[in-house]
Amino acid sequence: MPEIFDVPVAGAYHLVHWLASATAPITGSFAAAAAIVLFTVAVRLLLVPFARAAARGQQARTALAPEIRKLQEKHGKNRERLAAEMANLQQESGTSMFVGCLPMLAQLPFFSVMYHLFSTAVISGAPNALLGST
Repeated sequence: MPEIFDVPVAGAYHLVHWLASATAPITGSFAAAAAIVLFTVAVRLLLVPFARAAARGQQARTALAPEIRKLQEKHGKNRERLAAEMANLQQESGTSMFVGCLPMLAQLPFFSVMYHLFSTAVISGAPNALLGST
């Protein structure tokens, strides 16, 4: 495991292990699964603002679609001019063609940590107790 993930994976491990211990009286042998679900839901809730921003960006790009088509018809053969005009249009409207990537990029570290959490046998020098759950 790359060292860059050591601290986040250890933190996630302790959080998920604590959630499993806290839910064990209610969920019994499914405590680890319940903890994973709760942790995933919490991460998804943290990422809701990014998803909303992406949706607003998509709506803005959809509203600009007719103007973009006009620019493509007008400057279709001159790629440099078309790119400059599209950049100008996006700047004036306050949108970007990359805003839809934000949720994906924001989720990537969380899911990388989750992957390492459930694929690493030893975390912080101790055996990963979550891997022993069924």
